[in-house]
Amino acid sequence: MRDSSKTLPPAIVWSVVLACAVPALLQVAGVNFASRDPFRQLAIHTILEWTAFGVALVSVHFSMVQFSLRGDVSTPIIGTALFFSGSMDAFHTLAANGLILSGAAQRTDFVPFTWALSRILNALFIVGGASFFLRGDHAISGRTERSVRFLAMFTVLLGVAAYGVVHACSATPKLPRTIYLDSPIPRPWDAVPLILFLLGGAIVLPRFHRAHPSLFLHGLMLSILPQIAAQCHAAFGSRAPFDSDANIASFLKILAYQVPFYGLMLDYRRAYHAESSLRAAEEKLRIAREVQRGILPSAPPALAGLEMAGRSDPADVMGGDFFDYIPLPTGGWALVLADVSGHDVGASALMAQTRAYLRGVCRERSDPGAILSEANRFVADDVRGSRFCEVSCVCVNLERRLLTYAGAGHNAWIVEADDSQHELATTGPALGMVSDATIPAAASVPLTPGAVYVAVTDGIVEAESLGGVPFGVDRLLNTVRSHRARTAAEILAAIFQAVDQHTQSVPPRDDRTVVILKG
Repeated sequence: MRDSSKTLPPAIVWSVVLACAVPALLQVAGVNFASRDPFRQLAIHTILEWTAFGVALVSVHFSMVQFSLRGDVSTPIIGTALFFSGSMDAFHTLAANGLILSGAAQRTDFVPFTWALSRILNALFIVGGASFFLRGDHAISGRTERSVRFLAMFTVLLGVAAYGVVHACSATPKLPRTIYLDSPIPRPWDAVPLILFLLGGAIVLPRFHRAHPSLFLHGLMLSILPQIAAQCHAAFGSRAPFDSDANIASFLKILAYQVPFYGLMLDYRRAYHAESSLRAAEEKLRIAREVQRGILPSAPPALAGLEMAGRSDPADVMGGDFFDYIPLPTGGWALVLADVSGHDVGASALMAQTRAYLRGVCRERSDPGAILSEANRFVADDVRGSRFCEVSCVCVNLERRLLTYAGAGHNAWIVEADDSQHELATTGPALGMVSDATIPAAASVPLTPGAVYVAVTDGIVEAESLGGVPFGVDRLLNTVRSHRARTAAEILAAIFQAVDQHTQSVPPRDDRTVVILKG
C-alpha cells in the first residue's frame, strides 16, 4: 500500500497532467505561442529560460536545508543535479542572446544545438544521479562526514562537466546541424533526451522513489511528464528557434523544475511541523517531569539519632519510581520506595496516584502491612490488571528504634555495624496484581547504632556493564559496607557512583531509585 505521506496529492498530479496537455490542445485549436517580432521572440525565450534557472537555483538551496534536517543525502544530490541542469539552460539562454558565441559558429546552428545539448545533460544529470542510489554498494545516508564529502565531490564533478561542455561549444568553429525540416523528426537531437527521460520515468525514478520515499522524489518522478512533453514538442513540432513548439517546450521545462520544488516545499513544511510538534511535546514532557520531580521530597526529615536519604533518577523523561518520607499518626515515620511497571507517561501517572494513596492511608495506619493492603485496593481498582507497583515500606518507631517492614513484591536489606547482613523479604504481591490481597508485615527488628537499611529498585541491581554483567546485590551491599561509616547521604551518593562506574557509557534501561536509613 502506497504511503500517502510520501506522494503528492492527487490534485497536484492531475494538475501537472492537465498543464502538459493544455498547450498542445490550444495549439491544435489554432493558438500560436510564438511572436513575429524578433525582439519579442528573444525576450519571451529569455524570460522562460531564466525562470527555469531561478527555480533550479532555489531548489538546490532548499535541498541543502532538507539535508540538514533529515540527513538524506539523496535530496541534495538530486537538487544539485537540477541546479546544473538549470545552469545548462542558462548557458543556452546566453547563447540565444548572443552572449556566448564563437566567431565561426552560426546562430542558427548554435541556439538549437545548445538547447538539445542542455536537455541531454539535463536528462543525464537527473537520471544518472538517481541511478547512483540504486546501487547497493554505494548506499550513503545520514549527515555523516562521508555523505558531505561525497556531496562535495558530486557537485564539483557536475560543475566541471557543465563548464567543459560550455567551453567546448563556445570554442567549436562548426557545430552539428540539428534541424532537418524535411524529416519526420525535424530535430532528431532532441529525441535523445526524450529517450533518456522515458527510460528514467519508466524504470529509474520509480525505483529511486521506492528506495528513498519522499515528496521531493515523488515530485521528481512526476516531473518526467512535462520533461517528456517538452521533448515531444521540441523533437517533433519545433522547426525553428523561438517558434510556438519551442516556447511550449520552454514553458513545460519550467513546470518540470517546479514539480519537484513543490514536493521539496511540502517535505520541508512537514519536517518543520514535525519538529515543532516534537518541541511542543518535549516541552510538555519537561513540565510534566518538573511536576513529577516536585512530588519527590526535597529533603529528609530531621530525626534524633537517625538519618534518611533518597534519590530517584528516571531512565526517560518520565519515570515510574518514587520514594517518600511519610509521618505516621503514632509519631513515627514510614520510609517508602516504589517501582511502577514501565517508565512512560502511564507509569508516571500511576506513580503519582500510588503516592497519594499511600499518603492518605498513612494518616490512619501505622502498620506497614495495613498501609500496603489498603493502598492495594485503590491501585487494583485503577489498573485493572494492566500494571502493577512494587513497594517496600518500613515504619520506624522512633522511641523504641524498631523497624517494621512490609514488601509488596519488593525486598530490602539491613547491613549491621559488624558488616553482617540480612534480607527483609517480600511479604505479599505487588500492588494492583490481586485486588483483595492481604499484605502482612514482617516481625519488627531493631535498628542498632551504625546499621544501614537500604532499598533499591530494579534499575540499580540490574544495571549492566558493557559486557552485559548486572551490578547485582553483592556489589550493592559491598558498597554500603565500604561506606557504612559515612552519612546516609554519602552512602546514597556512593551507590550511584558505583553504578555509574560499573555501567560506564551504557544508558540506563530502567529508573534507578535508592533509599537509605542509617541508625
